[in-house]
Amino acid sequence: GRFLLGVRAFSVALSRLPLGSNLGRIRGRKKNLAEETTKKVRVYHSTADMQQSQAERVQQAVAIAAGTVPADNETRARAVQMCQQVKESPDGWRLALSLFSRYPIGNPKSVQLVLYILEVLLYAIRKGYPRIPPEGKREIRRVIVQATDSIISPKEGSVIPNFIKTKVAVVTVSILRYDYPDQWPDFFDMMLKRAQSGMRGLEMFLVLLHVIDDDIIGFDHRRTKEEVKHINKIKDHMKKTCITKVVQVLIRVTGMVEKHPNLAKRAMKLLKEYSAWISFNIVTSGTFFQHIYSATTHKILQNDAVDALNEVIRRRAADPVKKMHIINASKVLEFCQSVKNPPTEEFAECCAALIDSVVTEAIGCQRSMATAARQAMIMGEEEKFQRAKQVEKAAMQCYMSGMQIVLRFGTYPSFKVAFELVDSMKHFIESVHHSCRHSSRNPTQDEEKILGSILYFTIDKAAYPSSYDFSNQMEDEQLFDQFRVAVEKLFKKLAANFPRIIAPIFIKRLMQVMANPGSVSHQKVESHLWFLYRLFEPLSTQDKESLRKGPAVAKVLTTLLSSSLSKHPSQTLNITILNLIQRYWTYFEKAPTPMLKEAMMTFDRSMGHRVDAVRARACYQFFRFTQLISANIRKKLLPHVPDLLVMIQKKIGPFLNRGLNTGDDAKVGLQLNDILYLCEAMGIFCSSKSLQPKDTVLNLFARSSGTLRSVLLQLGNNKALWQSDKQLAGERFSEIINMITSFTKPVIPEAKRLQAPLVESLKTVIGVFSCMPDHKSVRHATILYLHLMVSGLKEIVVPHLKQTVVLLVKTMNVENIKQTCDLINQIMDQTPELSPSIVGPVFSLVVEQFHRVLGSFKFIDD
Repeated sequence: GRFLLGVRAFSVALSRLPLGSNLGRIRGRKKNLAEETTKKVRVYHSTADMQQSQAERVQQAVAIAAGTVPADNETRARAVQMCQQVKESPDGWRLALSLFSRYPIGNPKSVQLVLYILEVLLYAIRKGYPRIPPEGKREIRRVIVQATDSIISPKEGSVIPNFIKTKVAVVTVSILRYDYPDQWPDFFDMMLKRAQSGMRGLEMFLVLLHVIDDDIIGFDHRRTKEEVKHINKIKDHMKKTCITKVVQVLIRVTGMVEKHPNLAKRAMKLLKEYSAWISFNIVTSGTFFQHIYSATTHKILQNDAVDALNEVIRRRAADPVKKMHIINASKVLEFCQSVKNPPTEEFAECCAALIDSVVTEAIGCQRSMATAARQAMIMGEEEKFQRAKQVEKAAMQCYMSGMQIVLRFGTYPSFKVAFELVDSMKHFIESVHHSCRHSSRNPTQDEEKILGSILYFTIDKAAYPSSYDFSNQMEDEQLFDQFRVAVEKLFKKLAANFPRIIAPIFIKRLMQVMANPGSVSHQKVESHLWFLYRLFEPLSTQDKESLRKGPAVAKVLTTLLSSSLSKHPSQTLNITILNLIQRYWTYFEKAPTPMLKEAMMTFDRSMGHRVDAVRARACYQFFRFTQLISANIRKKLLPHVPDLLVMIQKKIGPFLNRGLNTGDDAKVGLQLNDILYLCEAMGIFCSSKSLQPKDTVLNLFARSSGTLRSVLLQLGNNKALWQSDKQLAGERFSEIINMITSFTKPVIPEAKRLQAPLVESLKTVIGVFSCMPDHKSVRHATILYLHLMVSGLKEIVVPHLKQTVVLLVKTMNVENIKQTCDLINQIMDQTPELSPSIVGPVFSLVVEQFHRVLGSFKFIDD
C-alpha cells in the first residue's frame, strides 16, 4: 500500500516535470552541464524502473486474481485488493495507458491483463472523466483508437476474444458520451472509413453502433435533464453529419445475407433500433423501404425487418400530416395485406404488431385532424379547414382498411398474435364511440360490422387452450392470463359503449352454442358463459334487469342444469357455472323447482371438487346465493332446508373434527374462509329469513349451534390434548369460535327470540377463553364474538361478562389495548345501567394498565 501511494505521488510529480527541456536553475544555484546530464539520466532510469516495477506487480496481481497463476486464498485476496486499489486510484488511468504500451491487444498471454486495463480505463471515465486533464483525454482517445485498429488489423498470431472487442467498444462509447461532438467531431468519419477496410472493420463498426444505442441513445436507462439534453445534441449532430452514411452501411450489410447471415442479422437489428429516431428524409426515401421489404423475404431477417417498419410507424411526429405521409410512403398496408400465410408464429406476431401500430397511429391522426378542422371552422379559415378534412378523411380510410387486416390476423391460431391486436381494437371502439357521440349519430354499417367482428374475436380467443396447465403455470400460461384480462376489458368496453348493438349479437351467438353444447369444446362453452357473466357488469341498471329476466339467461341456465355440463370436471367451467347461478339468481323465480334443486346439487358437487379454487368459489357463491335470493325462491327451498343443513354439516364436519396434529390439515378439503361462508349460510337457513315457522327456526338453530358448541366443549375439556401444544390448540379454538360467530351473524336481528341457545353458546365461548386468555387468536376471536352478542342481546348477555372483562383487562397489552377498550366502550354505550357493575370493579385496573402500556412506548407520537 505504501509502495503504491509512493508510486502514485511519484507519477503525479513526474507528469508535471518538464523532462523534454533544460531543467535550468535549481534552488537558485547554477549547475554545470555534466551535473545536469547526470541527474537527468538518474531520473529517467529511476522513473522507468519504478513504472516497470509497478507494471510487473500489477501484471502479477491480475494473473493471480484471474486464477491463471496458482496461489493460495490469502495471496489471491491480496492480489484482488491490489487490483481494486489501482483501479479506484485517481491516477489509475495513467498506469492503464502505460500498460497498454507494454501489453498490446492480441497477445494471447496477456488477455486477462488487457481486460483489466480496459476495466481501469472504463472506471476512470465513468467516475471522473471531466477531472482528467485535456492532454490525458487526448492520450486516452489515441490509445483507444489504436486498440480499435489492433482489432481491425491484427498482427499475425494475434488472439482477440469477442469480449475484448466489446470492452473496447464500451470504453470508446463511454469517451464518446463526453467528447462527441465538441472534442471528438471526426469520430464517425474515422469509424466509417475503417468500416470500408474489410469485414473486421465492418464487424467492429457494428459492435460500436450497438453499444452507442445501448449506452447513449436507448431508453432503458434513467436520465437526468442534462443527460437528455446532451444525448439530443449527439443525435442532432449525427443527423446533420453522418447518420445517412451509417444507415447506408447497415443497409449494405443486410444485403450480405447470403454470404454473411449472422452479420446481416446484427445489421438489421441495429437498423431496427436506429429507425426510431433517424432523419425523416432517410425514412421516406424509396430505397429505405425497398431494402426493408427485400429483407422480409429472408427468414433470418424478416422479423427484425418488420420490427424496423414498426419503429418507423410508431415514432413520434408532432405533425399528423407528416405521420400520414410516412404511412402512405411506406406502403405498409399493402405489405400487411400481402402477408397471407405467415411462415412462423414469430413473423405473424411482428406483422400483427405492425398493423396494430398503423391503425392506432391513423386513429390518432384522424382525431387530431378532426380537432384541427373544428378549430379552423370556428376561426373561419376555409383553406386550413379543407386541408384538415382531407387528411382526416385519408386517416379514416387508412384505419378502416387497416381494421380489415387486423381482423384477418385475429384469425391466426396463436393467442400471442391476437394479443398484439388488442390495442388497435380498443382504439377503434373508442374512436367510433367518440365520433358517434360528438356527431349525434349511430355507427355506420361498416363500423357496426367491424364491432361485431371484434366481439367474435374476444369470445373465440378467450377460450383456454387445451394444453393449458392450471396446476403448474409456465410463462405461456401466465401470458395467456394477461391476454384474457385484456380481452375481458375489450369486451366490457364494447358492451358499455354499444350495448344495443353488442348484446343482441352476443346473445344470438350464445344461443347457437347452447343449442348443441356437445358440438363444441368445453373451453369454447366456458368462454361464452364467462362473457355472459361479464356482460352484466358494464350495462345500465335497466339493461341489467332486462338481461336477468330475459329468455337468454333462462335458456342458458336451464341447459346447464339439465345437462352433463354442470357435472363436467373442468375447473374453469365449474367456476363459471357457479358464478352464473349466483349472478342470475332471479332465474329461479320462475324456474321449476327441480332446477333449483339441481343448482343446490351443483354447489354440493363443486364443494368436493379436486381443485381448491373451485371448492372456495362454490362455498362463497353458495353463501351469496342464500343471502340474495327473494322470498319467493325461499319458499321453493323450504322443503329442502333440512337436507341443505345436513349437506353443510357434512362439509364442515372434517374441519371441525380435526385433532391437534397439523398433519390433519392435509385431509381437510375446505379452508377456514370456506367454512365460515358455509356457517353463515347455515345461520341464514336457521333464521326466520328462511320463512320457517318460529318453533322450527328455534329447533334448527339450537340443533346446529349445539353441534358447533359440543365440538368446542370436547376440545376444551380434553386438557391433556390441548396442553401438549397450546399454540396449536389456541388456533383450533379460535377457528371454532369464528365459526360460531359466522353462524350467529344472520340471527342477531331476532336474537331475543333465540335467547336460550345463544346464551348457551356464549357460556361455552367465554369458558374456553378463560382457559387461554393470553392466546392472541383466541382473544381476537372471542372479542369479535362478544361484540356481536352485546349488539344483539345487550342487557341479557352483559351480566355474563363480568369475569371475562376482568380477564381481558388483566391481559391487556400494546397489541390488543384498542380492541379491548372498544368492547368496554360498547358495553357502556349499549347497557349504561349495567356498566357500573361490569366496568366499575376493573376501572382502576384499566387505568393502571393504560399507564403500563403507555410507558412501553419509546416516542410520544406512538
